[in-house]
Amino acid sequence: MAYWLAEGTLKMGLSLSKKQVEKFNLYAQLLLLEQEKLNLTAILTTKEIACKHFLDSLTCLTVFPYSLKNQTVIDLGTGAGFPGLPLKIVQPEIKLTLLEVKRKKVSFLQEVIKQLSMGEVQVINRRAEEIGQDNCYRDKFDYVLVRAVAKLSVILEYSLPLLKKGGFFIAWKGPAVDQELEEANRAMQFLCGELRQVAAVRLPFLNAERRLVVIQKMDIISSRYPRRPGIPKKRPL
Repeated sequence: MAYWLAEGTLKMGLSLSKKQVEKFNLYAQLLLLEQEKLNLTAILTTKEIACKHFLDSLTCLTVFPYSLKNQTVIDLGTGAGFPGLPLKIVQPEIKLTLLEVKRKKVSFLQEVIKQLSMGEVQVINRRAEEIGQDNCYRDKFDYVLVRAVAKLSVILEYSLPLLKKGGFFIAWKGPAVDQELEEANRAMQFLCGELRQVAAVRLPFLNAERRLVVIQKMDIISSRYPRRPGIPKKRPL
């Protein structure tokens, strides 16, 4: 684990302290211990966890290397904690919120946070459509992060209402994202979003490429959005 993380982050222009590597190692142990019971991930080897989960989560730091520090960040549909928890390990100054609808995964996340002694991390067991209409969360975040959740036309409606004006949405996507972007144009118009960047990144040690889609929220969004739970997925904008 230590080799893949240390070498991989160097290839990405990042570096980890010994303490950070130890936290990643403990995180991987907890994943391997619980993954079958909770169906957290189909990835079994430490190399795959390091590359496909940990390093993949950190790719956004090659696009926003410093600006996540001291920022309010929410990770939607975080599952086993990706990308939010790896980013928190590397930049502990992040004020992180994890949103996960499955109660068993919430319990796992809470245990990881406890074992890794992480501060300023909140775990929410609710749907994105619900918190998007809750004044405690609406218009409150600097960044919304989404990895492997749904099509852009759907997740934009979950995400952009949560952002402050001027905040950034970042989605982890595969190389064939152009059609999704085209289908999401209407949603961007309704939700006051403007495409800023589609960054191509390659994962170290793997023949795998990612596209990081960066969209900025330009104005306050109509209170009609997000619509009721289930509607954004059933009838995308």
